Amino acid sequence: MWGQPGFNQKYDLGESMTTFFQCSLVEENTLAVYGLAYSDEVFLHQQGLVFAKIDTNGNVLSHRLYFDSLGYEYAVNLPASFIKLKDGSGYMLLAQILENYNGVLLKTDNEGNLISKFEFEDTIALSKFYKKIIEINNYFYISGVIQSQNYQTDIFIIKIDRKGNKLWEKSYGLNSRREYLTSFYVANENEFIFGGIIVNSIDWPDYDKTEFGNKIFAIDSLGIIKWNWEGALSKISKGDEHDVTGLYKSNGRDYRYTTIRSQYNVDEDAFYHQPSFIIRDSNFNLIFEKPVGTLQKHINGFSHSFPTQDGGWLAVGEANTTAQLKSFTGWMYRLDTKGDSLWSRFDTAQAPGPWGGENVFFSAAELPSGSIIACGYSDRLGGSKTWGWLLKVDQNGCMDTLHCYPISSTIEPNEANKSLRIFPNPVLSTFRFIDETQTKWDWVEVTNVLGQTIFKIPHPVNNEIDLSLLKSGVYFVRFVKLNLFMVKTIVKT
Repeated sequence: MWGQPGFNQKYDLGESMTTFFQCSLVEENTLAVYGLAYSDEVFLHQQGLVFAKIDTNGNVLSHRLYFDSLGYEYAVNLPASFIKLKDGSGYMLLAQILENYNGVLLKTDNEGNLISKFEFEDTIALSKFYKKIIEINNYFYISGVIQSQNYQTDIFIIKIDRKGNKLWEKSYGLNSRREYLTSFYVANENEFIFGGIIVNSIDWPDYDKTEFGNKIFAIDSLGIIKWNWEGALSKISKGDEHDVTGLYKSNGRDYRYTTIRSQYNVDEDAFYHQPSFIIRDSNFNLIFEKPVGTLQKHINGFSHSFPTQDGGWLAVGEANTTAQLKSFTGWMYRLDTKGDSLWSRFDTAQAPGPWGGENVFFSAAELPSGSIIACGYSDRLGGSKTWGWLLKVDQNGCMDTLHCYPISSTIEPNEANKSLRIFPNPVLSTFRFIDETQTKWDWVEVTNVLGQTIFKIPHPVNNEIDLSLLKSGVYFVRFVKLNLFMVKTIVKT
């Protein structure tokens, strides 16, 4: 695992849709990934679950697909959840049935072969969303969101034994508002910490009459609330935080998570979002905030964050780094122990389709070497296939370990991209670039859609790049300086 090169790889596993929602290092050189798959077989046409083992070089070792025998379709909810059993006997995969919202728990052996299936039916709730499972002292706790017949939405937790028997269930919330689970963290065997969003609405979804806020609270192993904190409620147009993602407790004192600040544009009927890293002390006073990126239309933020081995912080998600509104790139952002930016990178697994593209990271795992493997999916909108996606970089955020240059993105690419133009595009041989800021680039590199570097030009002169020796296709041109990088897409004819 030490010194392994990075990679940018997409996977179909023989299906028309494959999506990786969670990835974890389960053995020294093996990653387990969990998500959804859609079968196009003549007598199936059904959405199911996929569990795969992939080595840290990106090679698939094995994979299993799971479909409901009655023809129902499975779904998973972020943060999608599987666990490796502490006795080493296999795995537990958490899902639910789309049609009736029943919870589903699959127990497998170490190779992913199905051993047993537990289904949790709720005849009273209007809907139920099963999000995360943990194992404590030979019992399992499943958390999620429950919606009652009057549309009241609360956070819930279920305790079950190893045979799938429900021992108790509790829910948390107030009748006058909706509450949504976004984080579930175990501080110790008698303190489970939840992070969530409060939606206080008179006339939902009228945003002028709706207030949003954050909530963090803890329960003991019996489900009794130990303490509760709630942030101030405000209208989304004020730009206050309204998300708690990747919540964890640092050094037994501070609470750390990523959040979103949003603004609603009435004229455009659209949200603009910007993510931030947040640290609160033991009394939940705000002691650190680091906004990253810029306010962007539609989706922009992190779906997963976690502490790194060196005491730093890593988050993964998606952002829109192009002028095409429906073209999203996977986003990785890393901070050091002091909260300073170490590096940020935007990646795609393939070129966008005729209506754009979606490249999204949902989860990531850190290897003992410090390298990071992020997982998600890639979809060329207008294409015929959705791919599972893995991307591996070293601790400095570099895919090419032979030419590794840490990049601190204190200047965000989306702002600077407006000043950099390349032409002609498409190009037959040589293209030129013009930078209105007159930036002196340290180097320019050209990569293919798999992220592989084709060539690299240090300190380019004359603002010209020759592509005449390349085959026809889509390429990415990456302009790099110590505190800045920008990526442009070019088509070689």
